Amino acid sequence: MSESTVAHVLSIYKAARSDNERFAALMLVVKAVKSKECSAETRHLIFESIGFSFVNRLLRTDTVPEGCDAGVYKSLALTVLACFSTDEPLLTHPKMLAHIPLLNKLILSFSVSERRHGDDDLSMIEDCFQCLMAIASTDLGRVNMIERNSVDSLCQAVIANKQGSDQAKQLILILAHYCGESVWANNVSSLKSLLTHLSVNFLQDMEATKFETCETISHILSSVKKGYLVFEDTDTHKQWCINIHKALSEILTSKIGKDQREPALRLSSLMVDVLGVPWAWTTTEQERKFLLVLVHLSCIEIRMTLETLTLPEVTHKLGILIGCYSLVENVINHMTSGEMLSSDDKHILQIHTALTGALSAVLYLLTQLSQLQDTTEYKSLLYASVRVLGSWIAEDTSALNEQVLAILPFLIAVCKRNLEETQTLAASDTTQESCDIIRFLLPGFCHLTADKKAIEVLFQNKAHILLGQYLDFHWRLFSSSNQDNHESEAPLISVCGIFMNAVVMNPYETQNHLVFREILQLLMSVVHTLDYKSRLCLIANMSVLGLMILRQLSSTQKPSQSDTSEFFSGVVKFLSGAHTCVECEGTAEGPMMVLAAEYQQVWDDISQLWPLAMQVFCSCMDLYPYTKMIVLKSGWILKCLKTLQQSLPEIADDIKTAYDTFLAEMSKDEMGFTIIHDNSGKEIAMKQKLTSMYEALNR
Repeated sequence: MSESTVAHVLSIYKAARSDNERFAALMLVVKAVKSKECSAETRHLIFESIGFSFVNRLLRTDTVPEGCDAGVYKSLALTVLACFSTDEPLLTHPKMLAHIPLLNKLILSFSVSERRHGDDDLSMIEDCFQCLMAIASTDLGRVNMIERNSVDSLCQAVIANKQGSDQAKQLILILAHYCGESVWANNVSSLKSLLTHLSVNFLQDMEATKFETCETISHILSSVKKGYLVFEDTDTHKQWCINIHKALSEILTSKIGKDQREPALRLSSLMVDVLGVPWAWTTTEQERKFLLVLVHLSCIEIRMTLETLTLPEVTHKLGILIGCYSLVENVINHMTSGEMLSSDDKHILQIHTALTGALSAVLYLLTQLSQLQDTTEYKSLLYASVRVLGSWIAEDTSALNEQVLAILPFLIAVCKRNLEETQTLAASDTTQESCDIIRFLLPGFCHLTADKKAIEVLFQNKAHILLGQYLDFHWRLFSSSNQDNHESEAPLISVCGIFMNAVVMNPYETQNHLVFREILQLLMSVVHTLDYKSRLCLIANMSVLGLMILRQLSSTQKPSQSDTSEFFSGVVKFLSGAHTCVECEGTAEGPMMVLAAEYQQVWDDISQLWPLAMQVFCSCMDLYPYTKMIVLKSGWILKCLKTLQQSLPEIADDIKTAYDTFLAEMSKDEMGFTIIHDNSGKEIAMKQKLTSMYEALNR
């Protein structure tokens, strides 16, 4: 289009004195912007000249000239917007994005079953979706669509079978792909309604489109945050879960081919990932067979893929393989949680046998990869396989034990490279994220370090050095975020558990290897800085590990008092704050020793660590005598005596033993003896049956 033609069209529009004249001029503008020769610069010029005011009026006006179609104004205005939406600078203009709510409303105007709308109405709906599709092609557009409630409107359009429902479904998938869980953050009701609608179609459809619906549901579920949806009797939207269970059960127990089996397995895996294993392991015997079938088919898929295909061929099946891996991981975690222990032992044995076969295939694959000089092209396959193996060795270190030990050197080498990549990315300005593969192996390493043969392999391959570096890396991430990095807290806790086992299993290395002194130095400098109200679990783990290392180093390279005083003060604060005495409602016997409020929230995680910390701390008091002065200055003895004196003698045995040992140890100190003795120590010892304390006071 020539510049003179554009200028002529715009001059007609600008010279118009009435809305009718502007309407007529706008018809010319529409022809101009529809022209294939109309460049982006020309469109932008027209956009700036016309503005949005008149277009907005057309969109909101219901009164039209006599003889005209009722939607003529809206249709014309939408055509203009659809034409401008082909140019990204215009597409992301604030005034263009401001039309999203109106577009949301318009796509709900007509359903497919309504036959009254003509070509203009169909064109109007098509223009609406053209605008929304274009907006959804940009990051800013997608954010605005979510913020301006497009998700709910699109779900309604699909559910009500509105004109353009296929485009609405496509838009939902686009938003879900690019924006993930944020799409559903404020749209859980819309999500459940959409899943209910799709699940009915999936269950009832007996044509090839059944598997298109299967893929659609999978794409949607892949964007849902784990735990966001629940499978409970109280859930009013539970029917969609039941529909999908029934449809998948019918498919997977039928004679099917690869094209039907793979999408069904992918959806099954996602359902288990989002809703948990109980969705598949339901109440009736017949329904429970579904999980058995699902596990067997997934394990067969893993074995057939890994044992019969070449590595390049395996990478082409990575999607279905990862889906099967995910299912296996969830089933392993659920089995070891104890929730399936009441089930038929035969079923449990069948599942375990199938899982063992699948993990044997994973180990076979890892053995193949370990023989390559460069595994870069197989990184996704490698990391996915390491992750599922990690879930296995975290729970079962007996089955496949020899194969696991044989692959450990390769796993440690993979972890070392992964940590180097992670550290490099963290130190750069890039927004690219790395996969922390070590995190998935930490529970398994914790189990392996409790095994004499396995820990030898780990130390021979310098796993302790790697984990020391990993601990330091995550502490730096944690501390740089003002202790608000929950992603780093869990690895820190896990690594502490691994090194606790290492200290017990390999005291020689603890006393002589530099990595343990470096870890101790870190622990001594940070424990007292942690927030006791929100980081008790981390404090417990770090305290116990620090005390265990200090006990081992007391005979070789004992740290100085100046280095350890703050650490011991932090430990005393942690140990002394655990219990208090309160009157229990509904009982007439008297006050009881109970956990302090902040400890109650995490006691399930630290109930074994607190008594262990007390035990090791008491042994350290002889090795580091100045710790008794720290205890005396803290006022812990008087608080402890008061709590024990007021409490009924119904204290748990491990807690009672811990306090008995502590007070007996403090009684060896002259000042400690005086405080305990002068504050009814003997009477308290007799009341609570603290034998070691009583003997110490009768010396």
